[in-house]
Amino acid sequence: MLVETIVPSRLSAGNSFNSLDETQELSGILVDPPSGEFLKYFDEEKMSDLREAFDAEILNWKGVVSKPMMGCLCYFYNRKFLGFLVTDGIVVMKLSEKDQSDLKEKFGGKPFEMGVQTGRFWVTPLKRLKDVRSGMPFVRKRYEEVSSTRVKT
Repeated sequence: MLVETIVPSRLSAGNSFNSLDETQELSGILVDPPSGEFLKYFDEEKMSDLREAFDAEILNWKGVVSKPMMGCLCYFYNRKFLGFLVTDGIVVMKLSEKDQSDLKEKFGGKPFEMGVQTGRFWVTPLKRLKDVRSGMPFVRKRYEEVSSTRVKT
């Protein structure tokens, strides 16, 4: 995915990403041009190796897609939230209390903060490729949980 830096004040209903000139002032907010999503919680450059390793596994699971949303890079199975990557970490959705405790004990981490609010979601640190591999069983549990439930029609 191509991610570029633009100035949010230069965006309007009439502006497309291709029409923004190259001389603009840089703001440090990442934008995915096709979707227009601001990725302010995910630094694509800093996380490129970890994202590549994470994507290499999770995107091979049947029905899993990634999408930039809410300033993060999110992963879904049939529109059910699996988790999302943030700079230096991952948030795995709806783990059991035991799994959440195991994850916290193994990796540490901190609550996810969005703006001035601290949510109930836990950011598990990802600093090395080894961390991605070690954390995948928890992501896999979430995937197996949502992929085993019937889709409502």
